[in-house]
Amino acid sequence: MMGRVQIARTAGRGTTAVSNVFIDEYMADANDAQLKVYLYLLRKLSSGRPTTVMDIADKFNHTEKDIHRALIYWEKKGILRLEYDTDGSLQEIALEDVTARKARPVHSEVSSSLCSEAPSGVAESALSELSESSSLFSSLSSAEASSSQAALPQKRSYSAAELNQFIQDPSLSEVFGLAEMYFKRPVSSSEQRSVLYIYDSLHFSTDLMDYLFQYTVKNAKSRSSYSSYLEKVAIEWNKAQIRTPEAAKTEGLKNDKRVLELMRALGMSNLLTPAEAPFFDRWLNSYAFSMEILLEACRRSVLRTQGKRLNYAEKILFRWHEHKVTTMEDIRLLDEAHEKELSKKRLTRPTPSSNVVDTRNRFNRYEQHNYDFEELKQKIVSNK
Repeated sequence: MMGRVQIARTAGRGTTAVSNVFIDEYMADANDAQLKVYLYLLRKLSSGRPTTVMDIADKFNHTEKDIHRALIYWEKKGILRLEYDTDGSLQEIALEDVTARKARPVHSEVSSSLCSEAPSGVAESALSELSESSSLFSSLSSAEASSSQAALPQKRSYSAAELNQFIQDPSLSEVFGLAEMYFKRPVSSSEQRSVLYIYDSLHFSTDLMDYLFQYTVKNAKSRSSYSSYLEKVAIEWNKAQIRTPEAAKTEGLKNDKRVLELMRALGMSNLLTPAEAPFFDRWLNSYAFSMEILLEACRRSVLRTQGKRLNYAEKILFRWHEHKVTTMEDIRLLDEAHEKELSKKRLTRPTPSSNVVDTRNRFNRYEQHNYDFEELKQKIVSNK
């Protein structure tokens, strides 16, 4: 990786020099991910070691899309240059000499012409609404800030350049489209701010945002509380370092009163594990059984062996699901039909005679005859 950053040699060997121009002119407008990426590139440059987008993503627990967005942001600022090969793959990141660049003015207000050249779509309409009023970007109050953990990113205002970058981001357009689909209405201004905060500052992936919208619609007290609920849940997931829908499902099920009741019914005293979570998710959401039916399956499972109770309960519930069971009466009728089937099999099962057993090994020595086995079976039954 080549670069032209001039580094002062007065620093010790174990330090990485950061230009004062960068600190004075560029740092204030950059978000957490963008700053991390740039500083890490400087570190790699000073060590002379190459890196990859995947390495940077793993280093800071971000997605590769987050890293690409940060690189594009800095390229637009003019302090690095991205080189691609003929296949469109990133080949080189060349760092420019920021000390030779004149700082660009940062506009605090967003004009209505911001979206004039942006592509049409959900993200454009959503973000153009954001640009109409600077009040939409008001920071957290001092009371809110004091109650937040220091490590938790806070809401911030965005420059015109940043908003323009957001508008052109196809992933963000998809995120706003998902929000409108699940909310079944246009996204409000407060919800737009929440989505931007979660997407840009907490670095949620599109898949995780998708599940967050579903979770919010299902659990929020009202449609008007979506914005606050989105942020509340996202912050909790961020604290728990949740980065996938699967991990989010497990976390949500841990606090689900229905799951806790089912675990108690199964005699499980442990915390819900990722391996166990899919069972309860399937029973509650895919099969969509009532608690009465689920508890009945758990009761039957407990009467069996101590081990593999979840698998046994799954077998029971899958069978009930296949037979469209919705009530306890359906279960009773299914049990009766099962008992009748077992009784019928017991009655029609042939009873081997002692002669058959004694001559089994010598059967082929004798001339074979064509027997009417149906008639023979009837005779056996009639002799019982």
